[in-house]
Amino acid sequence: MGYGGVTYIRSILQCGDRTITRGLQELNAELSNDSTRIRQSGAGRKLILDTTKGLEDAFLEVIKEHTAGSPMNETIKWTNLSRPEISENIMQKGYAVSVTVVDQLLKKHNFQPRQAFKVEAGKKIFLTVTSNLKILLNLNKITQKKDYLY
Repeated sequence: MGYGGVTYIRSILQCGDRTITRGLQELNAELSNDSTRIRQSGAGRKLILDTTKGLEDAFLEVIKEHTAGSPMNETIKWTNLSRPEISENIMQKGYAVSVTVVDQLLKKHNFQPRQAFKVEAGKKIFLTVTSNLKILLNLNKITQKKDYLY
């Protein structure tokens, strides 16, 4: 930038000289190949989970009666409340949270989305039952052949 360039940019953008010189330094600095970041880490707003005390307790209290899990795997759990319902219930406890914060809480406490069943679920169940019957019939045939061989 030539003579008077910083002053000209400052008058257009209504910002300080230091801001413009810092920006010029960032533009002129070489990026290292191992760094994927352009700006320094640590900036930005802190997570509401880290700054609001009692939020996690309120979340756990809201989903306490609406939590289920897999009987085969104890680490798999889900809730039958929707994310907006969880958000509304937490707001009733005095914490203003969005659905994004609810997503963060669900992820932090290892909740997984449950597979949604459509109208065709009855067909899936019927197919599962019929396929299980076929398996049982095949096993019965195998045991009959086994008895026949011995």
